[in-house]
Amino acid sequence: MRRLWLIGGGAFAFISIVGMGMGFGFGVDPPDEAADTSLVSTATKEITQSVYRITTPEVYVDVAGEVDIRVVPGQSSNLTIRRESTWAEGAREQSESWNGRWLRATFVCATKGCGASYTLAVPNGTRVLLTGRPRTLTCPRGMCDGI
Repeated sequence: MRRLWLIGGGAFAFISIVGMGMGFGFGVDPPDEAADTSLVSTATKEITQSVYRITTPEVYVDVAGEVDIRVVPGQSSNLTIRRESTWAEGAREQSESWNGRWLRATFVCATKGCGASYTLAVPNGTRVLLTGRPRTLTCPRGMCDGI
């Protein structure tokens, strides 16, 4: 009886595999040549987030180019810097540095629709002092000052 089950199962498997292969093979003739197409546009978005321990009562921010700044209350003793960069085709110039007191950021590109958006989560009582002019600035009252 076991032998009959093995033979029957093997025959069923064979018929199933061959039948499926034949079914997929009939009437399907994929084209070999490519279709006419061209790239209309492309955009890239990159998100980075860094968390630093800070001990200074103020953070200085110097920005240039297409940079937005948003300041929000954060965790005690930590500064969180979140950058969302967006750019389209073409070259871009991007730089960022943090030395424990200064955040310096530049984002310049040749096409529209690009830029960097920074969200700074700073500890309560930490002042943010701006030395450059961001494209936009969102900051709770009393947390940001311009130099």
